[in-house]
Amino acid sequence: MNQPLNTLHPSAFLGLLLVLPLVLAIGSIEAAAQVGPYVEHPDISRWMEERTRRARLGRPERVRFPFVRRSDGWGCICPEYYVGLSTANAGPQLWIEPRFARTTLRFPKNTIVLAEGYFTGRRPRRDLRSRPEEPKELIYTHWEFRVTRVQLISDNHDFYDETSPKNRAVVLSSPVGSKRKRS
Repeated sequence: MNQPLNTLHPSAFLGLLLVLPLVLAIGSIEAAAQVGPYVEHPDISRWMEERTRRARLGRPERVRFPFVRRSDGWGCICPEYYVGLSTANAGPQLWIEPRFARTTLRFPKNTIVLAEGYFTGRRPRRDLRSRPEEPKELIYTHWEFRVTRVQLISDNHDFYDETSPKNRAVVLSSPVGSKRKRS
């Protein structure tokens, strides 16, 4: 005999109870991402400083943002990696010191990638002077970033579409599986 549609068989009810939390969990994964500023916006340095501060506290966050490996044709003595969307200039000049995971593909010069990983909390200084009498402007402070995955955005040209979500800095999750430092 057919059951009316307004009654639910107990096994179907149990199946819904098992599937519903899974559906909600999958939906909340993307909702957990916190979208930050465009990488060409001045607020990006504050966003990076906050990620670095949290890493120093033992709570690194998995993040994603575009960065560039510059070409050799710049004619300057400057770091090789920076946050930005253009291979022609370094925008706000936020220099990155990438630490690539063993499984992460290295990318060629003059390339823009969408990098995923986390800030380590370190701000190493690199002296690119060949002689001590050269200008102190050749001493750079970098943001150390552990790269766990890269996706090619562009090679050999700029990527200026500001409406693209790829141009934003995003916190994907928090924390990255490290434990809080003990005092």
